[in-house]
Amino acid sequence: NGGTFDLCVWEPEIPVNNYCADAINLTMGQSCVMEAFTGVYATTDTTPSTPSPGCGFFKGGDIWFTFEMPLSGELRIDRINISGNAQYAVYDGTCGAFNVLDCAQLDGGSTLIFPDHAGQTLYLRVWGYNSPEGAEFEICLWDPPVPENDLCANAIELPVGDLCLLSPFSSLYATSDSAGT
Repeated sequence: NGGTFDLCVWEPEIPVNNYCADAINLTMGQSCVMEAFTGVYATTDTTPSTPSPGCGFFKGGDIWFTFEMPLSGELRIDRINISGNAQYAVYDGTCGAFNVLDCAQLDGGSTLIFPDHAGQTLYLRVWGYNSPEGAEFEICLWDPPVPENDLCANAIELPVGDLCLLSPFSSLYATSDSAGT
């Protein structure tokens, strides 16, 4: 018996970095300078052996970036959603032969420390949370001022005296210490 309906067939604008092989380079700085991107209408990369990121309810719609890991081995990724909910993963290796280094689900930003990857080209994959069609977002990658006593092995000795002398410290951009875990 059928019924009535509307139908539209059209050619959407696919992001230029829709596939890993077409990843675009992100500039690394000493501070956060947001850049706007869209993964709307992105498709799933068909490169064989690209592992699932492991978080963010990945359903495809991913876009790809490359960046050079700072010589400090320290990386800060900050993200702001415009529409949708962008998730991201960091990989080492090459397209089709990746290792997931970090996966961020529902994080606005995270500080990562990978001293063994200093100076290397890494990949950043961004997709929409639980969406096959991506998201619109702003993102920046930068070399943060991680505290010198970020790890237990680099603890700073505090002086003990007869008077209270306050000393200023910051834990901004500190990371988790994996020692003993």
